[in-house]
Order: sequence, then structure tokens, then C-alpha cells
Amino acid sequence: MNSFAPMPTGKPRHGLKPVLMLLVAVVAFSLIAGCGDDEADPTFPKNPPPDPDPWFFDVQGTAANDVWVAGNVGIMYHFDGTDWTLTDLGSDNAVTKIHVEDLNTLYACGHGGKIWRNTGGGWSSMDSGTNDNLYGLGSFFGTLHAVGHSGTIRRLGGSSWGGVASGMVIRDPTRDDAAIDTLSLTQDVASLTTVNHYFIGGAYRLPNFTGDYTGQYGTDGMVLGEDSYFNPAERFDWLLRPVRGSDVSNISGYYPEWINCSTSDELNLANNYLGTDQGWLFQLGEDLSGDRVWTKNDYRVTTTESEGIRDMWVNTDGNLYLVTSEGQVLRQLADGTREVLYDQQAAITGIWGTAPDNLYLVGYMNEMILHAVHDTMAGTFTVQQISLPFPDNKRLVERSAFDELGRPRR
Repeated sequence: MNSFAPMPTGKPRHGLKPVLMLLVAVVAFSLIAGCGDDEADPTFPKNPPPDPDPWFFDVQGTAANDVWVAGNVGIMYHFDGTDWTLTDLGSDNAVTKIHVEDLNTLYACGHGGKIWRNTGGGWSSMDSGTNDNLYGLGSFFGTLHAVGHSGTIRRLGGSSWGGVASGMVIRDPTRDDAAIDTLSLTQDVASLTTVNHYFIGGAYRLPNFTGDYTGQYGTDGMVLGEDSYFNPAERFDWLLRPVRGSDVSNISGYYPEWINCSTSDELNLANNYLGTDQGWLFQLGEDLSGDRVWTKNDYRVTTTESEGIRDMWVNTDGNLYLVTSEGQVLRQLADGTREVLYDQQAAITGIWGTAPDNLYLVGYMNEMILHAVHDTMAGTFTVQQISLPFPDNKRLVERSAFDELGRPRR
């Protein structure tokens, strides 16, 4: 083990014949227009904008009769144990993350800086203080944080959201934790995607990179934590630790590696995991000096290097369930043994359940989610499709060139 201090949409593919027909029509129109007396350039009608992908991005709940799923264009559904009901959030912005604060309070965040809170009487919008897209939401050392594009971090204090100090440092443990680079959240962090009790994960812009920061190029995975440097006069607000599963540097031909997701457990250190968009899994532990370190599993979860781990869930036995951009559901036992439970074409982006025999899966499945039952005694994994339609008035937003986590679509 090593330590350190896009999938198909499910829509039909168009063949060559429609493309040829369109080209013939364009040429014919051009010839006809060129024969007229009007020498003005002909105006061709624009193709209508595509419908937004009717996908769900996250699922969370408090009990078998209290399940929430959220996704594109402000879609939120609730399951009361019998029926699924569409909830109006009053927004067309994608909802990227749901967080259960306690049995009576939930939060959700999304694009455009949107944050909502539910205290049992329905969802209400909160002023986040930013218009940046938000991708992650959770409790960092007991305080709720929402994170997103370009290093955006919003912290909840009372009932209002505020900013955080932006100074951070990369330290070299081989040189008595001397500073290697001093950085700024808003300038040197590309994106933050997940909140863990101990760390916040995402990607940063490589300090020595030369060239244009295009898409993910010039970035790599990292985690942010508290800078606990022993000299208080030289402490920074944040400590940045680079993280990557592959030993190959960020060069042409290889995908930069971002932290995609995490599990968070304040009471059991071993139940804290990170997953990357190249399919590597890291587990939190302590080294001989008592410092927390993320240890990489020896084997990548995904088969394809450009496909990653999208979400994870830990059951009460400490077994880890993972879902991937390859459309797989896997289980990893506490001893590291791993098995594939389910495999489909479309990416799965979220997993949550009350137990292995009551799991919900969401992802790039058009107007559909999955309910899964894993019978661990019989060794079976059965899946039921649940149709959750997107209303017609939610089909007017043009599809973005980026995915819900702010990365260019591959």
C-alpha cells in the first residue's frame, strides 16, 4: 500500500444517415439561395437547444420512509415509504449534494451557489453569499461547509453562511514540515468536491505547471485540512496535501486526478474513505507518529483509468459499497476483499441505504433511479427500476459542457 503525508447518457446514438441527409439539405439550400438576386448571406435556422439530461446526482435519507433524491434542473423527489412525491425547490439549478445534519434537518446545495434547508416543513432557500457552483456539502470538524468551484468554501454560522480565510500551505515532512509553497484558495484551487469530517477534497492547480489551465489540464487531486504546524507564528489557515492514485505525473496522455467523493465518520477513523476520478480508493489512518494519513488501496476500483469512483456508503459492519462512472456497484469488506455486485452501461453517481438489503442508486439514467436489495447470506443483488419523471417545464435549460462536479464532459 502507498501512503502520503464520462459515461454514456443512455440516449440513442445517431447514425451516419441523418448526418448525410442534413449535409445534403444544407448544400441544396445554399445553392438555391445563391441563385437569387439577394446577395446577402443566407441565414440558417439554429438547432434547438438540447433538453437537459434528466439525471439524478445524489440520494440521502434518514430512514426507510424518508428518502430524498435530487438532480438536474432543480429536481427533488421524496419517498415516504409508499409514494414518491416531486418537491418544488423554486430553481432550475442542478442539485448536486444532499446532506443529513440530523434526523430533523437536511441541507442541499447546487449550481449557482444554491443552498436549501429542510427542518421538517419543506425546503427553503438560503443565501450562500456566492454564485459559484457548489459540489460538496458536509460537516468538517463539526461545522457545516459547502464547497465548490475555484476553491469556494462557505461555512454555516448560526443561520447564515460566511466565507473562510484563504491562506494555505504545502509542507514537506522530510524537511521538518517546512513550507514548500504558499497558496490561496481562490487562485490556486481548481475545485472542491467533497467534505469529510477531517478533510475537504478536490483539486488544485499545479504550482509549477506551464501552459493554459484548460479544463482539468494542469490540475491534480488534493485534500485540505487544518494546518497544525508546531510553530504558531508560522501557521496557515489550511494545509494542502497532494493526492493521486497513479504514479504518473500530469502529462499529455494521462488524465489529471481529482478527489470525487468521500465517506465521513467522526467516531471510527477506518470508516473514512476518499475516491478519485481515476478510480483509486484511499482509507484514512494514522502513522507511527499519530499523524492522519490517507493510504491508497493497492488495486484500482475501476477498469478504465479515465473512469472514477462517484460515491460510497459504509454499512454498520464496516463494509464499503462503491458506485462508479463505469456503472458498477462494488462491495469491499473490512479485510480488503472486493467484489462486483452489479454492472450497467450508465454511470452511477450516488448510493445510500438503511442496510444492504435496502439501497438506492442514482446516476445518468434517464428519469430513473434504482432500488437494490443485497442479500449477503444468499449472495444475490437484485435491482428494481423506479421511474421518476421530469416535468415538461424543467426541460428548457441547455445542457452544459461540464458535468455536475464542474469537470469537462469526456
